[in-house]
Amino acid sequence: MSSGRSSCRPERSCRPTRPAAALAPARPKYRSTASLWGTTADVRLGGVWRVQAGLFHSAFDDERTATNLLLGVQPDGSARQLFLLDPPTRLASTSGELRVSRSFAEGPRTHVVHVNGRARHRPDRFGGFASINGGSTTVSGPSGPITGPFAFGPQTTNVISQGAAGLAYEGRWPGVGELSAGVQTTRYRKRIARPDVPVVVDRADPVIFNVAGAVELTDALVAYAGYTTGLEESGVAPENAINRDEALPAIETSQRDAGLRWRVTPDLRVVVGFFDVRKPYFNLDERDLFRLLGDVEHRGVEASIAGAITPRLNIVAGGVFMRPRVTGEGVRLGRVGRLPIGQPARNLQFNLDWRQPWVEGLSLETNVQHLSRRAARLDNRLFLPPRTLVDLGARYRFKLSGKDATLRLRVTNVFNVYDFDLRGAGAFDLINGRVAFLSLATEL
Repeated sequence: MSSGRSSCRPERSCRPTRPAAALAPARPKYRSTASLWGTTADVRLGGVWRVQAGLFHSAFDDERTATNLLLGVQPDGSARQLFLLDPPTRLASTSGELRVSRSFAEGPRTHVVHVNGRARHRPDRFGGFASINGGSTTVSGPSGPITGPFAFGPQTTNVISQGAAGLAYEGRWPGVGELSAGVQTTRYRKRIARPDVPVVVDRADPVIFNVAGAVELTDALVAYAGYTTGLEESGVAPENAINRDEALPAIETSQRDAGLRWRVTPDLRVVVGFFDVRKPYFNLDERDLFRLLGDVEHRGVEASIAGAITPRLNIVAGGVFMRPRVTGEGVRLGRVGRLPIGQPARNLQFNLDWRQPWVEGLSLETNVQHLSRRAARLDNRLFLPPRTLVDLGARYRFKLSGKDATLRLRVTNVFNVYDFDLRGAGAFDLINGRVAFLSLATEL
């Protein structure tokens, strides 16, 4: 998927040039409805017992969706155009959690034991897309309107049911440190019913756990370390895969981290830490089949500073410097590069919020993000170049009919940087140009 001529060369960075006309067809237009509701409860009993509960539901109903693919883009900008049109789809999820906690005091030390249960039910309906061959085109050429009726096919239903029960412990000793640990049994089932294919059920029943500790080296300096295992949902294969919309199995992950937390002032904190995250690696292979290709490791250092520099100036800034690596048979045979698709070695964020003194309730903000180059092909012979984006905004808090209200103006990509985003190995989309947002929020 590509939207714009590029100067891509093997083992080089890929820089786009602006197209002269709109690439997308005039019809159909995207239309979707999203809903979210939930409720929580928190009850304390007798000073030592605590009961917490939550119930949440979300749904995304897409009435119409379209994907515009430019395939086989050549150096002169010529390509083949393919439109993929989706019938109405629905993604929904209902989840809940119940936690019962009991606290104990032992001199200066505090101990808390938690017993919790979680459940999730997620029925999805998707697929059945219709494909329309747009013929030969160029990346700078316009697209005419496309009209129906469209020959949609039968859809896939994907139902995920997951339950978990766990036991956790937290211990705090003021002036010394903290310790936490937990274990959880999980029952995961994914039932996939695809047209003309026998029903497939993916099962996973892992026991996952976590342990973490912190030691107070001084009043202002804390050392911490932890290890966590987890179960992660993988979603479905992307639009440009030949197995588009195919549901993927859940994957087991692990994370190790350690570092230092420094309280510079009561309102300003600095964190520096090492991390090591490992998980299976899914992506497009040389045949454009989205599948398991090996394992990926993300090792690196993260640092952040957050809090008030002055009573009117707040900062949130941080950086991730990592060495991502893919391992497995594909790498050994030379079919898969050692760098995972789309993972930068550097990701830097800088945010300032200034409550200026001249207009009460008015604050100004800026956000800067920098990404280093990212591998764009499975064989690591093509990279997206480094990118820096700047956002500016203002927030005004005031009273509206006696209620608290906030008027917010935000401009993203202020310098109108023109660049690609990755949608998978060898698949590109354009990032948004300069966009302005204006919103008003108030209490009812």
